[in-house]
Amino acid sequence: MDARTKFTVAMKQSCVDLPQIATMLLRLSPREKQGIGTVGADERLRFYYDPEVVDSMSVEDLSFEQKMAVAHSFLGHAGRGAFLDGDKQSIEAWRKATRLSAVEFLKDYGQDVPPHAPCCDNTTDKDGRSLPKGLCSEEYFSLLLEGLPDDPQPEPDPNGDQQGDGDGNDDSQGQGGGGSQPSNEGGKVQDNQPRGWEDDFSDNDINSRPDGATDRELESMQSKVSEGLKSMGRSGSGDYKLLQEQMQKPKVSPQKLLRMAVCKNVTKFRRGTKEPTYRRVSRRQRIGDPVIKPSHIDPSPRVTVLVDTSASMSRHERELGLGMVDLALKGMKLDEVRVIGADTKIASDQKSVRKSTSVKLSGGGGTRLDTVVNELLSEPSNSLPDLLIIVTDGGTAWPDKSRVPFIACITNEEGKGYMPYKPPSWMPVVYVG
Repeated sequence: MDARTKFTVAMKQSCVDLPQIATMLLRLSPREKQGIGTVGADERLRFYYDPEVVDSMSVEDLSFEQKMAVAHSFLGHAGRGAFLDGDKQSIEAWRKATRLSAVEFLKDYGQDVPPHAPCCDNTTDKDGRSLPKGLCSEEYFSLLLEGLPDDPQPEPDPNGDQQGDGDGNDDSQGQGGGGSQPSNEGGKVQDNQPRGWEDDFSDNDINSRPDGATDRELESMQSKVSEGLKSMGRSGSGDYKLLQEQMQKPKVSPQKLLRMAVCKNVTKFRRGTKEPTYRRVSRRQRIGDPVIKPSHIDPSPRVTVLVDTSASMSRHERELGLGMVDLALKGMKLDEVRVIGADTKIASDQKSVRKSTSVKLSGGGGTRLDTVVNELLSEPSNSLPDLLIIVTDGGTAWPDKSRVPFIACITNEEGKGYMPYKPPSWMPVVYVG
């Protein structure tokens, strides 16, 4: 049979072997690439194969490589390998660690693996001991990295030319000199390293959408596969344990997080949901009542938005932060907010802003929002805000704790961007990058 037919036959076998991952298996998009000398998938589940290599493979071996590609994608190996930056030793160790982890994942779900596939039994550390089972890829990476020589083997040719047999496997010794550990160059789905034979993908390219899974599709398929695997009651793979812990945490949008933080802090600050007033007569007041009854009003908290306008804040970051604040305040049904633009000092101050599109910000120097906040809090008590929202990229010192609640709205993703000072523990922080 030809290579394309064999791919289909192997796909049917893969779905029968492990139907719980069929959602992702059936999303594999086969692409014939002559002369690459291997088979492998990219992070978009596009499966590349050399027809000559496929002809030399059995249906069982091709099915195994299909399941391996899905395992790499499901366990997020490409995204977790984003720390690699051209270091050949690290790339080699991470590639072997992820392949080892994917094999152990499949074995945990009762799948047969070829004798040449790396596993904990035939892979050793620098002291010649078999690697322990149940570790995650990062832990295997550390153990394998210790066993690599000072002068690592050359990086495989990105165009697919590599030593070994046609399917990309070679008979090299395992780490530490014990056992046989074949290696497979695979694809970007395995280690986040692009291959020269992989096609470009753009979410904005309509023509490429049918041939590659988008981030949203991958996330949806990952959730469905996880639900299917839960029914089997196994979780021996270290990577799958990490994935389960991550998926158990509810994913909340930055907009909702900011709205929750605003409502929580304002609610904590004001006394009750309604306040009495004698400026209007109560509807329950009757003629002849000896006691005057007050009416009640809903208090409207004073909210001040302090926007970092230093040179490090791009226009997109300013609009992002203001957009998130605007969305949160609409949920509170506030009539207006005060918006201040500042770098090392207050550069613009608008006291009655109803929507973020009307804000005009000034500034562009350094960043010292701590001094700006201290200046703001020195105003008379009757003009102090009930809540202060600080919109910044995080490259500033933070103010001291005061009686006014603060919320930091960071325009970068968590763990990214330049933050010389860590936000204080008492200050709620929302990352909206």
